[in-house]
Amino acid sequence: MPQAFPMTLADFAGVLHVYDAKFYLGDVRALDSTAGGDQVPSTGRARLWRGSFSLVAAYHADAQEIDAALDLLTQPGASFLVAPTERDGPSSDPDGAILSASVPTISAISSDNREIALSGLPSGYQLRRGDMLSFQYGANPVRYAFHRVWSPRVASGAGAMSNIELTSPVRAGAASGVAVKLVRPELKAVITQGGAERGTIGNLIRTGVSLSWEQTLR
Repeated sequence: MPQAFPMTLADFAGVLHVYDAKFYLGDVRALDSTAGGDQVPSTGRARLWRGSFSLVAAYHADAQEIDAALDLLTQPGASFLVAPTERDGPSSDPDGAILSASVPTISAISSDNREIALSGLPSGYQLRRGDMLSFQYGANPVRYAFHRVWSPRVASGAGAMSNIELTSPVRAGAASGVAVKLVRPELKAVITQGGAERGTIGNLIRTGVSLSWEQTLR
């Protein structure tokens, strides 16, 4: 069967072996400022996650597989899933052992879309500032929401956690009742225009292969 999109984390990692990465929320503030020095807010631009991957040096046979993957991922409509590389889960549960088989669920979204509430957590489970989470919403296409936690919270004895402020607002279309990924949260991305660097061919190995990516909501 043809390769399905978005390409899964496992499929991506099976060919493109990352040794160095950048992962950050894009800044959409306008470059212009007022006479008082205030930043002029940008309009019409979504604030998206961005980043880049540098790949390990590869022998020529392996580099040909990398070329094939980049050919595939730079065609129109291609996409892949991206996850932070520094750890799998929240800082208080980096390997997800505490969360185990629990399935956190969004129980509420605030009217200003800045806070969410979760249910289905282990009693006393902690989210710290900087932890990340993701969830899916919408259909045709399914969209991948990705957020960083601002306000630290501890789950109640019933496994509930309320007023979790996020560093970026929840987008329209998201709703309560959906499962949330705290371990290996992921987003959907595309390689940016001109963002696939094929590297330098040496006698035995290819070095300097990298790619730049941006979150997509399509």
